Amino acid sequence: MPKKVEYRLHPLGYEDDPEEERLRLSTLDYLSACAWNNYALFFKLNEEDKSTTAAVLKEGLERTLSQCRHLVGTIEKNEDGDHSFVKKRDSTVGFTVQWLDSVEDTFPSFSDIEKSNFVSSGLGDPIVLSVSPMTYGEKPECSANASPVIAAFQANFIPGGLIFNMHSHQ
Repeated sequence: MPKKVEYRLHPLGYEDDPEEERLRLSTLDYLSACAWNNYALFFKLNEEDKSTTAAVLKEGLERTLSQCRHLVGTIEKNEDGDHSFVKKRDSTVGFTVQWLDSVEDTFPSFSDIEKSNFVSSGLGDPIVLSVSPMTYGEKPECSANASPVIAAFQANFIPGGLIFNMHSHQ
């Protein structure tokens, strides 16, 4: 079983935020399907850099979230029937760090993935790299009426590198 650590991240400076922030969805927001999108970034890393990389990602996400505030919240129904992005002072975003680079794991190495031109079929089961249930797709959990979270992040350390998976609600 891979080692996994889960964090709940606040935006940098959240202590001074208002109790609640609401950003009403526009008419155009309703035109797209309610789905989670996944994006992955691949990084080649030396083994000795992995211990500091997780801390740097965590700190960078906290700074990013302070500038993209709606990513920290959920989608909530308003009294008049439309919806808003809602961020409360105590709202957090999930950030998971997973190590798939131990000897017992059979996850492909960075060089194997690179040789296959980073094709997604070479990565195996997407659930291993993803924050559940935020794998791509239109699902009941994505419905605006289900109060879906907006974003989550997962850093997956593999032999020779890192796959940084970002999930966001569309």
